[in-house]
Amino acid sequence: MKADRRWVRWPAIAGGGMAALSLAGMLVSAQHARVSARVEADAAIARAVAGYLSLSIPSDAAGRYDPARLLSETSALAGASFWHGGLQVAWGTEPLLPDRIRLGRLDPATASRLVEGEDQVAVDRSGVGRVSIVPLLDPDLWAGTGWVAVWGAVPPSHPDAAALAIALVAAIGIALTVHLARPRERKVRRRLGWMLAAGAALVLALRLWIGASAVAHRATDTMLLAARHLVELAASAPGSRENRLSRIVSGWHLRRLEAAGAPRDEVLRRVEGGQRQAVVIAGLRGGTGLEISTLPGEARLDGLAGALLGWWLSIGLGLGFAVWAGPAQENPRQFRETLGAWSFVGPALAHLAICSFAPVGFAVYLAFHRWGLIEPDRPFVGPANFVQVLGDSRFWHSLQVTVVYSLYVPVAMALALAAAVALDRSGVRVRVLRTILFLPFVASVVAVALVWQWLYQPEFGLINAGLRLLGVTGPDWLGDPRTALGAVMIMSAWVQIGYQMVLFLGGLQAIPEVYHDAARVDGAGAWQRFRWVTWPLLRPTVLFVLVTGTINSFQVFTYISVMTDGGPLYATDALVFRTYQEAWEFLRFGTASAMSLLLLLILIALTWLQFRWLGKRVEIV
Repeated sequence: MKADRRWVRWPAIAGGGMAALSLAGMLVSAQHARVSARVEADAAIARAVAGYLSLSIPSDAAGRYDPARLLSETSALAGASFWHGGLQVAWGTEPLLPDRIRLGRLDPATASRLVEGEDQVAVDRSGVGRVSIVPLLDPDLWAGTGWVAVWGAVPPSHPDAAALAIALVAAIGIALTVHLARPRERKVRRRLGWMLAAGAALVLALRLWIGASAVAHRATDTMLLAARHLVELAASAPGSRENRLSRIVSGWHLRRLEAAGAPRDEVLRRVEGGQRQAVVIAGLRGGTGLEISTLPGEARLDGLAGALLGWWLSIGLGLGFAVWAGPAQENPRQFRETLGAWSFVGPALAHLAICSFAPVGFAVYLAFHRWGLIEPDRPFVGPANFVQVLGDSRFWHSLQVTVVYSLYVPVAMALALAAAVALDRSGVRVRVLRTILFLPFVASVVAVALVWQWLYQPEFGLINAGLRLLGVTGPDWLGDPRTALGAVMIMSAWVQIGYQMVLFLGGLQAIPEVYHDAARVDGAGAWQRFRWVTWPLLRPTVLFVLVTGTINSFQVFTYISVMTDGGPLYATDALVFRTYQEAWEFLRFGTASAMSLLLLLILIALTWLQFRWLGKRVEIV
């Protein structure tokens, strides 16, 4: 009993506390997503109101609004039948409408942020929550003359009783896990709470996702319908110009329709070009229309999905630790050693998770989305990026260039093995030669590429100067498509020989000399000893050098970037360099990620083939 109490004091509480905090984090993340969807809808409506006012109110000779007209238009909008939220407009610093929520004048910091060009700020007010505020520009959209505030356009939803009930079940499962995670409890009972909590947390995550999607769906409908009414009001005003209606729906997609039909008070969802869209049609004069579309709010919840998944995994890990710690404490020494080992391994695993696994997961996510730095919409496109890449002739050309470039690897291996056999002895001269051969590998990659770029210069490079002494005219090594890739391969082999030689030396010195002595007694010559003794026992080293060398050759980038920049005429356009251009020059991160994943699959297939060919196990006894 004492052992049980001693265990409960910290392992069970630590695991259960981690799970409880993760459960709370799940609820907070979902609530934040719902609030963000409503605030973004309020901000979009506020921008539409500001654009409408800049169109509907004539300016005076100085380019300023007429205050009386501004007040009348603001009052009309505040009492419009299509309006469900609160509205306040300020001219200068003075609010025009009665201040029902004590918004008053903005504090100097918030006002300065709007004047300096920030398109949206949000402030908290009791009773209404977040209030979205955007700048009101002059009719020429040149300078700020006030601000527009909107709140409550999307009413807050009622508490989700089902989600709260599921969260309560998950909390009971966490408490049950902590209670049953004792050394002498049976395995089935120990896992009962863990399974209950994990299952309830997974159902809760799905429920929260559905609830947030519903709020985002409603927010999108609200802001599109409000924008539609504002567009129709602006278009019906005398003297209005339809080519300026984009002020109201700035940042959204517009398309002119010759026959709009009767506008409907509903928002349509569709998929066009692999992109999800929410669409509403505003009726204009003459029976024409304006189609307004944007990415639906429910399609912007990828971040929430990742957060909910992360919280769920954290709940499972916390409870898993509590379940494991119970029986482990029956052997206190093993328990302490295991915790000590994980305390050393944990930081390294965390580093791998953050710096390696997370980027790989993000690349997988990007590969199935159309993602660009300058595009506001980043829709899910499924396998479209892979289809586009596989249908691109330049991708296949880059793959061909990479495969040809990788052929330097067996040549470098042969030279490195020959150097290792020749230098597998003692002596000062041998050590000096080994050091000289190894230096290129530890030198700066950029420095090596620049030195070889100078050596390859057609006019004053050292290589062509040597050829001229022999009466031979050297080519333009890096400027001729026929020789550029070969020149880079020669340099790469020169860099890798020293490193591979060191690996082969380690393999040679691990072979017991008694095997060679036995072969000499049997009359085997030098070649026969290498063929039948050294080579078979060196197979694990050969496999390692071949696999790592092939992977490195398929990842060549710096040499290409510094020496040839993919040219001439794409002769050195390797696959990784092509991927870099696709991402950071053309800003198409979706297709670049698809290329990266295809390269990963190619390397996995090549590695598997190499293991099948050279992976026979060799034991030295």
